[in-house]
Amino acid sequence: MAAPGAPSLRRRDPAGTTRGVVLMLHGGAVTGMRPVDRRSGAYQRSGVMRNSITQALVSQGWAVDLLRFSVKGWNEAPDALPAPVQDARWALAQIRSLYGALPIVLIGHSMGGRTALHVGDDPSVAGVVALAPWCERTDPVEALQGKPLIA
Repeated sequence: MAAPGAPSLRRRDPAGTTRGVVLMLHGGAVTGMRPVDRRSGAYQRSGVMRNSITQALVSQGWAVDLLRFSVKGWNEAPDALPAPVQDARWALAQIRSLYGALPIVLIGHSMGGRTALHVGDDPSVAGVVALAPWCERTDPVEALQGKPLIA
């Protein structure tokens, strides 16, 4: 278990060869520095979604990871990436170190959908599913050109 205030991944691997990875990103709030724990409503909702799709995905050779963000809020600041973006980039690096160049599909709900748009420029990201995404007009979407996007 990760320390409070640190991101963590909850992983389920397929029994055989891994074909790709689904990274799930939960929702949050505009601001909030409280660490996300397992009791967080947004984290639990994504956990329920994860549980409902995991068996179908792992049976097809896909690993499924649920990222627990370090803090509850987006916390936009002019001099730093929002906390969920930093956490998602960390998770992508962790996944790459474990699985190499396998494709990664992001599934994000609300703030997690916004986070997926921000990290969709990662070369490992093969597609994005944004469920009820919280988006702003200034959010970067250009890097998603040519990648499957469901929102």
